[in-house]
Amino acid sequence: MMTPRYPRHFLSLFLLTALLLTGCSTYVNIPGQTGDVASNDPNSESIAVVQAKALRMVIDESKPAKYVFALPAGTNSQTYALVQEDLGDLASSTPPGPGTQDVVEGAAGAPTLEVKQILVRGWYAQVDVVKPSDPNNLNAPKQLVTAYLKYAPFDGWYAQEVRTWQFPVDEALQRSRAKGNEERRGPATASGN
Repeated sequence: MMTPRYPRHFLSLFLLTALLLTGCSTYVNIPGQTGDVASNDPNSESIAVVQAKALRMVIDESKPAKYVFALPAGTNSQTYALVQEDLGDLASSTPPGPGTQDVVEGAAGAPTLEVKQILVRGWYAQVDVVKPSDPNNLNAPKQLVTAYLKYAPFDGWYAQEVRTWQFPVDEALQRSRAKGNEERRGPATASGN
């Protein structure tokens, strides 16, 4: 007796569709890590969408009048334009270029949001953003905020949660990267907040 072939073809078609719906950025490290095989391109359209959603999440958490945002080094003007278009009047961008890591705090009299790390692991993403702890005081100490997102087929990336770290920024960035490199099964369960 011959087994019908269509279930196997259906499974193959389903897997191919699922792969295509997740986009091309299923494993991303920005900035790159030594010896990794992940994508490190900050200029893919899916990474621009992830950054814009994450920045919107951070802005929604603190709500000053307006922010200035800076994206990771190597980001081109087209990616800045995509993120700016998504954010609208909520924020303006610093000029793109090789010096984007050297953000001038308070450009245009507004607090700065600086995207420092982006990790994408399949259908989960986290974006680490450095911001002033008090957006109304440009001299306030900096703090790290991590935005966690999830991808849904046909709906795209959506917000899961925002975590504000209570460590110095450099230590918080290390802890966040370590947490992001663990297998993610949903929103972070924060210890050490």
